[in-house]
Amino acid sequence: MTRNEGIRELLWLMVLGGVLGAGAWFATDPDFASALGTNANTATVGEHRERLAGAGSSEAPGEDAGSIPLVTKVDFNTVMTVYFGADNAHFIDARDAGTFEAGHVPGAIHLDAERLDVDEAHGQAKLNALPRQHAVVVYCSGGNCDLSMRLGRNLIARGFRNVLVYEGGWSEWVAEGAPSEEGAAREGK
Repeated sequence: MTRNEGIRELLWLMVLGGVLGAGAWFATDPDFASALGTNANTATVGEHRERLAGAGSSEAPGEDAGSIPLVTKVDFNTVMTVYFGADNAHFIDARDAGTFEAGHVPGAIHLDAERLDVDEAHGQAKLNALPRQHAVVVYCSGGNCDLSMRLGRNLIARGFRNVLVYEGGWSEWVAEGAPSEEGAAREGK
């Protein structure tokens, strides 16, 4: 084998490895579709209303027994028209304590996503107080902040069935002039 043939073979192996790696990522990461600009986990406002209406049952609406729920992304309009103020919906702020205290969604529960990543017991009393079938709207700063998605996946792993991530987060909430409050974290709604 000549040197050029060896280099060409190495390049083909690198390309093949990249294609296989991307395929594995696509098969295992539910957010891969959103990275491409699509969102397979969206629903209409009407579907969200049905989902919230079924939040008292043991399964999320449309969920088969034994299926693994996915984090669903929601926009500002859906959050305000369906979830904000609903008795069976809870907001969880995934940001750090200081940022939470500076301003948050009224009644939101504080649960630092980064701390939960390293301390499994963090916030356990708060989580135990929430019915697993209720809607849980998780948010962080918005934009490129991934804390809410990480926390959302963690909540699903802990048995929550109706986990929603408000992607616009705190920055959009404030920009839209939605209600807010300041102060230390409370033990829930």
